[in-house]
Amino acid sequence: MRGWTVRTVKYACAAGLLGFYLAGPLVGLSHSDRDSGGRSQGSTAQVELGTPLEVVKEFFSILAGTGYTVHFGSIGSRGDYLAAYELLSRRYREEAAFDRFHESFRGVAGVEVSRLVPLPGGGDRRQVFVELRTVEEVGPGGLSPDPVRSAFLFYSGLVTVVREGGIWRIDRMELRAEDFISPRGGHQPWRRDPQAVAVVAAHEELEEVGIEDPWTYPCSVGELDNGLVEVIFATGEGRVVVLLVRLATGDWLALRVLLLVQP
Repeated sequence: MRGWTVRTVKYACAAGLLGFYLAGPLVGLSHSDRDSGGRSQGSTAQVELGTPLEVVKEFFSILAGTGYTVHFGSIGSRGDYLAAYELLSRRYREEAAFDRFHESFRGVAGVEVSRLVPLPGGGDRRQVFVELRTVEEVGPGGLSPDPVRSAFLFYSGLVTVVREGGIWRIDRMELRAEDFISPRGGHQPWRRDPQAVAVVAAHEELEEVGIEDPWTYPCSVGELDNGLVEVIFATGEGRVVVLLVRLATGDWLALRVLLLVQP
């Protein structure tokens, strides 16, 4: 925004499951570099990954056709996981050794990528919103006496990608399970109102620009080309811009909060 200075950038959903990784067959991704058994035929270093979105796609594409379960057995090989692991940044690999990375897939039999949306921005650190559907093995309960069952779950969150030595690498993944139960019971209805979600995510920033009652303060709500929604609060002291996305549950998720002030 011309004439404004960004004072604060906050990633509102950055409180998820650090070190949580997912694997499995994906929808809408090509895997021409794999043999009929789903195994990678070459190093990921040979793949041209020119954008943050491409490296995120490649990460999940490498893991297509793999699964790591206790009761139902495994699909694919550790080599597939190692190829995906190579797409992580040096910092991320130092934080999570390969054995921990591989073990974090235990219980996940497959993943479908529902959405991948790059967030607006530039520089050597970018973010991509991801929404996934997984099939996982879960314990006993529900309507069946079976000791182990399979269940579909949805996850969403942000993948942070950094440029490392001229190559894009995944530096952080923060995913949370989506809640389909609360909406059915009418709980937390404010989560289905984009303005209300924006107010909760940006309450500190709204106070800084002099908005005492953000619940009734007028704001603009606009849809961006990539399906994200932007909620803007403006005063004479500055602007607060909240970027949101609507999840499969119908709830809104705040992705980023920007505080802009006059220079």
